[in-house]
Amino acid sequence: MDPNTGQPYGWSDVADLNYDNPEMRKTMISDLLHWVNNYKIDGYRMDIAFGVPLDFWKTCADTLLKANPELFLLAEAEMPEQLNENTFHACYGWSFFHTMNAVAKGEKNVSHIRQWLETERPKFKQGSIMHFITNHDENSWNGTEFERMGQGYRAFAILAMTFDGIPLIYSGQEEPLSKRLRFFEKDTIPFEKFSNNDFYSTLTALKHQEEAMWNEPYGAPIQLIGKSDHIMAYKREKNNSKVVIMLNLSDQKRKITLDEGFDGMLDIYRRIDVGFAKGAEVEMKPWESWVMIKK
Repeated sequence: MDPNTGQPYGWSDVADLNYDNPEMRKTMISDLLHWVNNYKIDGYRMDIAFGVPLDFWKTCADTLLKANPELFLLAEAEMPEQLNENTFHACYGWSFFHTMNAVAKGEKNVSHIRQWLETERPKFKQGSIMHFITNHDENSWNGTEFERMGQGYRAFAILAMTFDGIPLIYSGQEEPLSKRLRFFEKDTIPFEKFSNNDFYSTLTALKHQEEAMWNEPYGAPIQLIGKSDHIMAYKREKNNSKVVIMLNLSDQKRKITLDEGFDGMLDIYRRIDVGFAKGAEVEMKPWESWVMIKK
């Protein structure tokens, strides 16, 4: 049921449950507990979490987390209250995803990413936002990352996996999957070349090995280190861990002037030493990326 209209979504493959019925709620939570208690699952991804009343999620989370405090709850929604009121640990970053798509198409630029960081991210007082450049819905209905982001897909993948949040990797990105999968019928991913495997493996290793990149509340916040309408430059730094990212999110050469300098860095893809002085003007090729760690 669409909470905005009170009308059914019209989906023929799911039941339209009545959350006004207390017995239905009890049964639903009991079924969820069955898998937690008897099969020791470690989390749930709740589909269409925005279509279910918040008070149900509160009761549900309280009950499930009492059974297993380590359970991880992910909402397929982007509603600050669901994280702020302790019903979920993380949600989908739909608004950030759509912003990246618009930047890739030239409809928006990096200033809109900074705006998202300044105005949208603070609405979530706790928990994590899951960032991605594709998922099962987007691949099937709106196209692959190559259709939507073109040659910039790697730069946006780096952005999604190094920003403050939890990164999502969808099946086939490592191959890479270059087709839209059929949604309601069996379709296969032709795993053969794994040509993007090293690219994503390097990013996931960065996420694990660098304390600054850890998920909230353990990692470090985003700190912008230069202002440009086309280059996204930022760092995350905590204790002895420092990661600096510079991404040209456009199909043209661009320049950025850095607000601070840094040296003794290593680019994780080029495997070369890197250093820039404060006030340095850096020119970057179309869709070029620098991902640097403290040596």
